[in-house]
Amino acid sequence: MSEIDIGISIADAELTSYCYSDEDKKKLIIHVRSWNEKIINFEFCDFILFLDRGTQYISEFCRNTEETELFKQSLERTYMNVPEDHPYKLFQFLDLDGDPCLEIVCEHFSHKIL
Repeated sequence: MSEIDIGISIADAELTSYCYSDEDKKKLIIHVRSWNEKIINFEFCDFILFLDRGTQYISEFCRNTEETELFKQSLERTYMNVPEDHPYKLFQFLDLDGDPCLEIVCEHFSHKIL
């Protein structure tokens, strides 16, 4: 697992909202309020899985480089035969206990501080 530096700490952050948009590409938009009240807009493009485990408070954003069962299942649902080289990655928001609370499998993400 590797933490992703977005230029601002999300330790003690709060999930404020998320929504789905299919205007351009399939896009999941997640808003997080940081410890200093800044809103961070995350956009996950071409996602094939989104799982909300039901917590509001976030301590970290990372990319899980291990092949979890959830990740494997999402690839198997997307591909008839999963190729060795595919564009998908597993991103996770961790709760205060360090457990995944939001999980997204997508091609790439971007973020900006609003």
